[in-house]
Amino acid sequence: MLYELRVQQQPVPNPPADASSVRWVLLEIVNQTPAEPPPNGASLTATTPQPDTPPHTGTSVQKTVFIGPQLVECTGVAPQQCMLMREQPDDPWMLMYDPIEGFTFAPGYTYELRVEQQPVPYPPADGSSLRWLLLEIVNQTPEEPLPSRASLSITSHQAGDPLDVGVPVVVTGTGQGLFEGNVVVYVLDNQGTV
Repeated sequence: MLYELRVQQQPVPNPPADASSVRWVLLEIVNQTPAEPPPNGASLTATTPQPDTPPHTGTSVQKTVFIGPQLVECTGVAPQQCMLMREQPDDPWMLMYDPIEGFTFAPGYTYELRVEQQPVPYPPADGSSLRWLLLEIVNQTPEEPLPSRASLSITSHQAGDPLDVGVPVVVTGTGQGLFEGNVVVYVLDNQGTV
């Protein structure tokens, strides 16, 4: 079958380094035509848009984001300082690797910003697929910095209890350390030995 599809390209916020920064969403099957298989020994060729014809990259999105009161160490292509960002006031903080054009970050304030998120056609391999533009600073509130060191609490055990690694242990935390993926927990004895 040959398909003509109408699709939408959507950015994936903060994708892992080994994952795609976009996803494709099927909007409609425009046409579906039976196709003859190629003769024996023949091959099929896929075509891509010409470099002077940018792909359909979707439309810009305007949204409100919240920026935390300090920059944190993070690693994208190289170690850098990232802003903390969330889309709702109660969401967990996420690392924002990209700058917001027109916005100058000042530590000690939380910000509510109206921004425009634009897709970038043909982004470089080590670059973002999104461009962020400041539309308006809605609110700028003085705020105490987040704890400078991450705190960690294991909620299913009490001090002195043996830790059975064969069962799940609930780990929560605050501060600069954002827990993503696997978490390594060092267990210390009374002498401070691992």
